[in-house]
Amino acid sequence: MKGKTIAIWGSPSSGKTTFSIKLAKKLAEEKRDVILVFSDLICPSINTILPNEKIKDKSLGNVLSAPILSEEVILTNLINGKNKYINILGYKQRENVSTYAQYNIERVLELFRTLENMAYYIIVDCTSYFFTDLLTSTVLEYSDTIFRLVEPSLKAISYFDSNLQLLMLQKFKINKHINVLSNFREDESVREVKEIYRIKYELPYLEEIREQTLSGDLFQELSKKKSQYNKTVDELASTLKNEDDIKKCKLWRNK
Repeated sequence: MKGKTIAIWGSPSSGKTTFSIKLAKKLAEEKRDVILVFSDLICPSINTILPNEKIKDKSLGNVLSAPILSEEVILTNLINGKNKYINILGYKQRENVSTYAQYNIERVLELFRTLENMAYYIIVDCTSYFFTDLLTSTVLEYSDTIFRLVEPSLKAISYFDSNLQLLMLQKFKINKHINVLSNFREDESVREVKEIYRIKYELPYLEEIREQTLSGDLFQELSKKKSQYNKTVDELASTLKNEDDIKKCKLWRNK
């Protein structure tokens, strides 16, 4: 059985990176191997997520541009996410769209098919501007599950009004996206947004998450164990668990 690829997509500043990390931590609690893929090359996030790690030459760009894409190439570029069950692929500081040669959709599909032989879960932190990023646009079509994060603002509504039209083709299955209200404060009016996007799940703003982001500590536990944020992460993680999909993975830590 192959692993599951999960896409985290949504409006700018909706908390995609934070949710990707917190979801990975929850799934890893059951000793399930997770690979986190950070796709943004416009604003690489590895050095902000793991500011004290020595990234060296490890990069998602090395994998996508390799003459032959293999498990060994991926293993060479994986970065540990402060948890033995979580590893990361992403672009590093100072890399940009001109750093690597262009790749095609076949290479992206090859990447995810290989990753699915290496871990139970592959979580992709997608860029909001999917129309300029082949990896994101491909994974939005390919993924088993897509969580769409919606921030309750006029800017976010404008973003979806414009960009959902680009995903109307049947292959993108936008009606199957799991919509999540994200990054909202208690005093904000969210009723209209929840109705427009048929939202069932909520990830509220937490000052603790802001502090973790600023200090590069998003892989730390949240102190508010019974918070709505943690409860929602637990619920969304449970939608992914299916014992019939458990397989024997080729674990990088056993290499």
